[in-house]
Amino acid sequence: MAQIHATLSSKHMTSEAFSLLADYQMFPELYFSSRDVDNISEDFLNFLKEHIDKNNFRSSLHAPFTEQDIGSANDSLQQRTYRRLQHTLDIAARLGSQRIVVHPGYGDMPDENDFTQWLKRAGSLLKSLCQTASELGQQIAFENIYDSTPERLYRLLDTVESEGAGICFDTGHYNLFSPLPMQSWFNRLGNSILVCHIHDNDRSGDQHLAIGDGCLDYNPLVAWYNQLDIQKKPVMTLEALNRPDVIKSITRIKTWGL
Repeated sequence: MAQIHATLSSKHMTSEAFSLLADYQMFPELYFSSRDVDNISEDFLNFLKEHIDKNNFRSSLHAPFTEQDIGSANDSLQQRTYRRLQHTLDIAARLGSQRIVVHPGYGDMPDENDFTQWLKRAGSLLKSLCQTASELGQQIAFENIYDSTPERLYRLLDTVESEGAGICFDTGHYNLFSPLPMQSWFNRLGNSILVCHIHDNDRSGDQHLAIGDGCLDYNPLVAWYNQLDIQKKPVMTLEALNRPDVIKSITRIKTWGL
């Protein structure tokens, strides 16, 4: 059976929310904003750990993405991003989260030369982060955001050269920004996909709709997932924005035969 997670922001990390996930045999993806990571308390960490242990959750974690750019030409921003991501890995270790989703930070830059320079600036820090993740028994999954093709993520992984690094394939972002067949993404990155973010849209914006409420064809995803060996199957994370849509999504994903 697929390992299905659902994203919870810090304000939704409540006893009630954890009980709901347990009732549906799901696990949490814990999303922390930049402010959350900078100000997280020992009491809140203990609260989270208690509920993770009580419910036997295999949690994942989503790193902050606002005010974050590890390849920035602004040294202050770059170093702040690096320190915050290192702290995020420490939080993940405390909570037993083994897969950490990270937005790379290069945004929607149109020029390939600009991306090449970004990757040069980011390379050593990304390697350091992935080395730390490996030492902690973790893996970092870099997420497609504005990517129209898988090539920049492929180059990022080639630069990092770490078993601690992989990909988070986000279906909603793919639907918005990539004209390519979904299978072409799997052909290029499939062996490195650790997490799939599952949400829908009608291509007018990043709406994070429930599965089936947008226009995305999930058939290529299901076919790809079902042919994988068990140890290669990624975590499937539902990223709907509200409880009814999470429940709708889990009901629909269970019809996929994963």
